[in-house]
Amino acid sequence: MSWTDPVVKSLSEKYGRELQLLSVDPVGGGSINDTFRLTTTKGEFFIKKNSVSRFPEMFEKEVQGLEILRNADELPV
Repeated sequence: MSWTDPVVKSLSEKYGRELQLLSVDPVGGGSINDTFRLTTTKGEFFIKKNSVSRFPEMFEKEVQGLEILRNADELPV
């Protein structure tokens, strides 16, 4: 099983129909996460992945930071 399988499954559930993965392209930048552009039959998605054992709760903390930025209402988040 590829790491993309659960991602495509989650996106399919979110949009209520099965999506097909058309391509996976690495995106540069950052040093902690691996980043990719997934092109699907629904459109393009930006994906970040990393090692949960090396960086526990990283994405949970990122969500908190994004919520703070969104609530400040100074720029679109």
